Amino acid sequence: MDSIAIDFKLVSFFISCIALAFSPGPDNLFLFSLSLREKKKHSFLFLFGLMTGCLVHTLALIIGLNLVVAKFPLVLDIVKIIGFIYLIFLSIKLLFIKLDYKDSFKKPQKINFYKTGFLMNVLNPKVFLFFSVFFPNFIFSSDISFTLQILILGIIFIISTFLGFSIIIFTSNYITKHLKSNYLFNSIKSYLSSFVLFVIALLILFV
Repeated sequence: MDSIAIDFKLVSFFISCIALAFSPGPDNLFLFSLSLREKKKHSFLFLFGLMTGCLVHTLALIIGLNLVVAKFPLVLDIVKIIGFIYLIFLSIKLLFIKLDYKDSFKKPQKINFYKTGFLMNVLNPKVFLFFSVFFPNFIFSSDISFTLQILILGIIFIISTFLGFSIIIFTSNYITKHLKSNYLFNSIKSYLSSFVLFVIALLILFV
């Protein structure tokens, strides 16, 4: 495959990844809701966690974990149940964090945003299934090893998703700044993250 064809494949992959970053999905919807109520640094910590999770999925695809999953589908079911339990737990935790803030005599709970993003991504088997189906369509060379090509595609996916999700963070913060005095907006954003996580947990388990 000549260099022009390779460049076209990689550019097409990058554009596809950018489009996916802005398509409504569990990660960007939760990031949007989180950014409405949290500082930018917290949102970016969550985003770094998500991107680390994407790296794990890339490495899992490189070592052939998709073949193991195809042979032993029970593995996927176990991860799905663990992911569901974790997200339900996190949803409840976020809800109680909000309630704690209302109680001036109670010290609010804290959340590790990086760990949350990482676990939310890694424990969602649909992300790995997506990688397994999506990445092979953009294999771009017959001369470069499959492992290296998947790694390159994974890095491109992480960079493009990071760029797209960063725009979502800044957009959410912009909205918050301009609506911070709106009572209805403040009431909704306080519980939106918890609700979105609950819905994501149900989607992971039942869809």
